[in-house]
Amino acid sequence: MPVVRSLRTVVRPANLDDALPVGRLWALAFADKFGPAFGDVPEHNAALLADLHRLGEGRMLRATLVAEAEGEVIGFLLAHPGHEGFADFPLMEGVRTMVRHLGLLGFLRAVLVLGSMGGGDRHARDEIVVEMVGVDPRYQGCGVGQALMRAAIDRARQVGARLVTLGVVWGNERARRLYERLGFTAVRDFHTPLARWAVGYRGWTLMALPLDLRE
Repeated sequence: MPVVRSLRTVVRPANLDDALPVGRLWALAFADKFGPAFGDVPEHNAALLADLHRLGEGRMLRATLVAEAEGEVIGFLLAHPGHEGFADFPLMEGVRTMVRHLGLLGFLRAVLVLGSMGGGDRHARDEIVVEMVGVDPRYQGCGVGQALMRAAIDRARQVGARLVTLGVVWGNERARRLYERLGFTAVRDFHTPLARWAVGYRGWTLMALPLDLRE
């Protein structure tokens, strides 16, 4: 249960100073994915994820919104234009960073586990893809995820996108209900047998929200 039922939240673009709190939230909100990939020490995972966010002068952070309350980052959302993906991510720097944190065998394990979650449709140039949304468990149920999503949708309209898409893991009914309240509808289901072996979920659903740019 969240410790707070009402709080004042500000959603803003992330910056390099947010690397560590965002890395911590990635590790905390997605422990079921990053635990099997990186190991079972949350502090180590947070440090690795923070370093990955710093690469390329904050390549990932430039695509991130954060929710802040009383000076603390309590939620994040990562989104990017459909035609970009992570093609500009400094891959070799990322590999070296992961090997430094995990060792060579740990890096290979992480590639295997994270790779099992991949796959999906191609994305259009006028599409914004929401990759990750996470909220500190202490503040779940306080409207933080909704505030982040609304900010991302507003940003998508501002850049002229005509569609926002995201994936939701089967069984994550809390997130799916939120997306449906915001107008997203299911487009396609993806079965992920390797992910079931690696992280325990059987598949995910692609959801989409067409944007009326006149709003």
